[in-house]
Amino acid sequence: MCGIIIGLLHQNTREAQIAKALDQLKHRGPDAQAGEYFLDRRFFLGHTRLKVIDLTDQANQPLSSNDNRYRIVFNGEIYNYKELAAELHNEYQPKTKSDTEIILPLYKKYGAEMLSKLRGMFSLCILDTIRGELFVARDRFGIKPLYYVETSSGIYLASEIPPLLDILQKSHPDLGVIRNFVETGLYEFGDRTFFEGVKRFPAGHYAFIDLEKTSVEPKKWYDLLENIQDYSRREPRELIELFKHQCAEVVRFHMVADVEVGINLSGGVDSSLLAFFASKESGDLQSFTQDWPAYSEAYWVKIMTESLGIRSNFVHVNAGMVQSAIEKVVKFQSEPFGGFPVIGYHYLYQEAVKNNITVLLDGNGLDESFLGYDKYRRVHQNCIPNVKGQINNVCDGVSAIDGTMHMNNSEILGPELKDVTSYELITQKPFESDAKNAAYNDLVQSKIPRGLRFNDRASMMHSRELRVPFLDHNLVELGFSLPIDLLIGENGTKEIVRKAAMGCISTNLSMAPKRSVQSPQREWLAGEMKDFVLSVIESKSFSSRMWFNKDTVKREYKNYQNSDRKNSFHVWQWVNLELWAREFLD
Repeated sequence: MCGIIIGLLHQNTREAQIAKALDQLKHRGPDAQAGEYFLDRRFFLGHTRLKVIDLTDQANQPLSSNDNRYRIVFNGEIYNYKELAAELHNEYQPKTKSDTEIILPLYKKYGAEMLSKLRGMFSLCILDTIRGELFVARDRFGIKPLYYVETSSGIYLASEIPPLLDILQKSHPDLGVIRNFVETGLYEFGDRTFFEGVKRFPAGHYAFIDLEKTSVEPKKWYDLLENIQDYSRREPRELIELFKHQCAEVVRFHMVADVEVGINLSGGVDSSLLAFFASKESGDLQSFTQDWPAYSEAYWVKIMTESLGIRSNFVHVNAGMVQSAIEKVVKFQSEPFGGFPVIGYHYLYQEAVKNNITVLLDGNGLDESFLGYDKYRRVHQNCIPNVKGQINNVCDGVSAIDGTMHMNNSEILGPELKDVTSYELITQKPFESDAKNAAYNDLVQSKIPRGLRFNDRASMMHSRELRVPFLDHNLVELGFSLPIDLLIGENGTKEIVRKAAMGCISTNLSMAPKRSVQSPQREWLAGEMKDFVLSVIESKSFSSRMWFNKDTVKREYKNYQNSDRKNSFHVWQWVNLELWAREFLD
């Protein structure tokens, strides 16, 4: 995992700003840093490297093709690089043992079509020095980030937003995105970010950019819907075995590294399955777990680690730790994020650093692909004939990371947001099953994109590489190809996953219900951290922004303190937005 910055320069090269921007990505790649100008200084490719595969300096970037026509900067990993290198062994002379190098001969042979051969996570840029053209691409589900700005001086792309703000030398909020976030709880709105003029390059897209262009025009290269099969006539037992085979394969691919690999482990069935398959690939595996008072997963985690011989590390987080780290996490996240568990990851990755673990695997993705959330079961049951009730629009309200909901109360808005036009998120319904439609929208529009962003920044804050094996496209395609009765059944949600897990992990774990609340955020925002909350919402800066009606906020916070505290997300939004504004706008 690394950091990249790319510039296509029309005028006023802003070399000082570009150099400063590259420095902003040191945390993503502390092991090496380089930037080069090409073609009369009209193109810039910059890279900061975290060494994971091929630890030699020969694998530092930008890398060049054998004929020196192409240059590449790359962030991510290609897990099937050895297989691809074997396929092209007569067509290029390798100079390194890195996964990045194989992309150049693939591009020379296949052009943009080579993307479909890559199995991994990536954002990349290839410069064709003969055509004077950049080829930019992002992986299928957007595991690796990429942002861009279009200015009169040129087009710039980077792994994170702050370097682009350095180049722009200004930062303005996108008030429409902020209003939508407050009203719907959604963090992602297509290519828009919380910063005006800073765009998100879409997942599963590529673009060609040359000196004649003043804008980026992404084109789709991957569409999940075009890769779904009809498995309705296949035997359930056969599909369970296929699922287990694919899980084992994707975890084996994701364990490839020349550094130590560990896992993020909760007490759920997904991460327990991850631990099971990872332990088959490594005889000396370490796990890392956030441990919160009153919400401890330690009991479930220890069942798994002790049975598999995994060394477990628990990170015990208290309210003081949350409060002391929150501003630093706000800075590295660079956009509003999902609450206390993200701050917990700050301490988890600190612990990984202490234990010399550079790469960590995480179990995200199965819940969306294999219908693991209870809301999918509810919407599915409402679609069955003779079941009373209307179909829930489960994409209309989005729960927070602590399981609570946004506060849809127009009275909370201040004058700066009230008159702003909000953006409509179009809910897609490509499946006959409303449950699958809900999961698909979570995968491509809401839960997965926001979670990938949170997790990328949290891990990179400490120069750790995070991998998500269960978002391998083959496994995701399998999940959406399965008949609904193999996903939602007598055991509740994620039926095929639980049946497959019964042969791998404890029945207590495989059949345990989904637990959404991960931290005492609800209690602490009302109690132990109330003085901190008040210091934010009663501050002059909070009031002068006029994003919120200050009197309504005060009243709602008092109501929250005196209520059952089932919903804390609106309080978190007030605090998070204000701290973000202080860091990036003031």
